[in-house]
Amino acid sequence: MEQEHLTVEQLDESVFARFLDEHLPQCRCPDPVIRGPEALRSTFGHLLAVLRADGMIGESAPVMTPVEEELRCFEAHLEQVRGLASSTRRNQLRIVRCLLVERFATGPVELSAIRPEQLRQFLAQQQRAYTKPHSSATLISTLRSHGV
Repeated sequence: MEQEHLTVEQLDESVFARFLDEHLPQCRCPDPVIRGPEALRSTFGHLLAVLRADGMIGESAPVMTPVEEELRCFEAHLEQVRGLASSTRRNQLRIVRCLLVERFATGPVELSAIRPEQLRQFLAQQQRAYTKPHSSATLISTLRSHGV
């Protein structure tokens, strides 16, 4: 919360999803910390329930942005059609989320609007996090499987 300059009132499911998707995979926080996504997901759910029960935060508002809707459909495809494990789905969703949020923000998602130069720039940015050959291959195959 301190690093993101968040107040308690700003906590919601999207904040925790961003933490799990963006921070946790590259977490270098000193021990003792919990790094298990399932344990953290459960803890975050309980924390939100307590904060809501105490009236510190409002009820969750299920706002589905076009990017979130696209990711929901992609996750269903990854699970139901491709049969991927939850950890693999999370990794692939994180990659696609980064591209879609960067390109479309909160507007409509139109994959055909992504130009080759924009895709090259995205890949160049992501290469910093994907330094090993097999991880670069994962990045590219994820984007291909999403139809980019």
